[in-house]
Amino acid sequence: PKRPKQPPLPLRPSTPALLMLRLASSRSAALGAAATRTQQPMSIRLVRVARAHSTQAVDEDEVAPVRPEISQAANMMDIGTRRIFNEEHDAFRETCRKFYAEHIVPHSGAGGEWETQQHISREAWLKAGEYGLLGINCPEKYGGLGASILEAAISWEECMYAEGSPSGPGFALHSDICIPYILHYGTEAQKEQWIPGMC
Repeated sequence: PKRPKQPPLPLRPSTPALLMLRLASSRSAALGAAATRTQQPMSIRLVRVARAHSTQAVDEDEVAPVRPEISQAANMMDIGTRRIFNEEHDAFRETCRKFYAEHIVPHSGAGGEWETQQHISREAWLKAGEYGLLGINCPEKYGGLGASILEAAISWEECMYAEGSPSGPGFALHSDICIPYILHYGTEAQKEQWIPGMC
């Protein structure tokens, strides 16, 4: 006997497609909520939210200012943007920016000193160590700054923001690939012998 023909299975969107649909629906819901909200300064909205969730009075001076995202800044290279960073990160960014402008850019690029000799100078590496730009997230006990990946990312960004985007120094390769191998796989004696000189 002939089997009855089965209806075709409904097509199910793949996981990435489902995620995109969910993202689009949540984004449109958020945009709708934002459109209905009265336009007030962010600090006033934060105070009102804090008052709604607290029995204590909140002084508007206690509310931290909201940092704009890069898309809201006048220039992508403005210091003081992005909520993942704070004032300490801004100070570190200024240090990195100054270092690259004074010690890297003048020697790199087409026709620069390092281009003709086909390598970066030892003095630039020593100066980077003085500025604390080598081994940024390496523990202090080995000579690093003991900072987070955010400070390392700031150094990467500032190298690329520098005039001509000099890739010659290779500080990120040194600090974020070479040093971690020794840090994670070396013996204590190897760490003590090699890492301080690399920072």
